[in-house]
Amino acid sequence: AGRAYYQFGTWNVRELSYDPTRDLLFSFDFNVAPGVAVVAQDYDQPVELLFCPRCSRPSPGHSGQPCRDCSVHLPFETVTAVIDEVHLEDNSNTRRVCERLIEKWGGVHRGGVVCYGDETGGARRSSAERSDWATIEDYLARQWPAMRIDLPSANPLERDRVVVTNSRLKNAAGVVRVYVDQDGAPNLVKDLDETLLDDNGDLDEGPEKKRTHNSDALGYLLHQRFGSPVNSSSRVLSAVPL
Repeated sequence: AGRAYYQFGTWNVRELSYDPTRDLLFSFDFNVAPGVAVVAQDYDQPVELLFCPRCSRPSPGHSGQPCRDCSVHLPFETVTAVIDEVHLEDNSNTRRVCERLIEKWGGVHRGGVVCYGDETGGARRSSAERSDWATIEDYLARQWPAMRIDLPSANPLERDRVVVTNSRLKNAAGVVRVYVDQDGAPNLVKDLDETLLDDNGDLDEGPEKKRTHNSDALGYLLHQRFGSPVNSSSRVLSAVPL
């Protein structure tokens, strides 16, 4: 009762593989206790589609196969696979989170990198030195020069973000479109399972304000990619090393 992410369950937790050629998706929630980021990739999930995207035929067939009417190649379902996380319990900042991401992925990843997260990081700081997004551009672009930052014009409402996250965790048709690796992202699993809503229906950070941060980071990514945009345009930055 009172769980924020009531659609999260054992169906979302599984062992996941990493593809060094696909984009890595980094999503940040700027904080100092803990400092967090989630690391995800897209998977192509085969499902039975309800409608053909071209001819609108109901029950056109299985994704990856031709439509039974118009023969268009039916698309796969895009699934978000969270394979890893950064979770620095205390005295963190954006620089330390970036350094940990580079330590984990800098020597192995050959694909692209796309960053998502709290849009207000450009204005407020988890470090006294630089704005959070400027720090991310500086540190990560040194390792991945083609790194992109994809942000909304303004942060989505908290409740909208939670609704989108729940719909991706498991929708009304029972389709699961988010998976989390228990070994790679244990703090995200715990956060999705234990985050509650307060009496006003808002996310409850808990008595030590340790809760919500990992799931917030995931929510920013999911809402930006699959939710309704806050405004008509998003800004995509191609980072250049400073």
